[in-house]
Amino acid sequence: MKAVFVVFSSPKTPELEAEFEHWYDTEHIPAVLGQDGFVRATRYRVVDTGNEPPPELAPYTTLVVYELDSDDPAASLAGLRAVRRTGKIRGSTAGFLSVDPPALTALYAEAD
Repeated sequence: MKAVFVVFSSPKTPELEAEFEHWYDTEHIPAVLGQDGFVRATRYRVVDTGNEPPPELAPYTTLVVYELDSDDPAASLAGLRAVRRTGKIRGSTAGFLSVDPPALTALYAEAD
């Protein structure tokens, strides 16, 4: 089954943006792609909102779309979260990722 896992996030401060982007590109995305079911990731930076974004999205500057090919995308995501809890994949503990607000995430499965 095809699915996407989307993550909206931001660096803790604008001064940490370069470190944040380096971490995503060289550490975090490759580690996620090493997990079962995750096959591709693309990172995007907001360049124009077109109009006033909803309050829930206003603080986020980065969108990462992870593509999955898995018999059970929810189980693949649960596996990723389990590995993150072990500390083998750094997230908010990296120190330059904003936790206020925390990353906003959602898993979408391909519609039938």
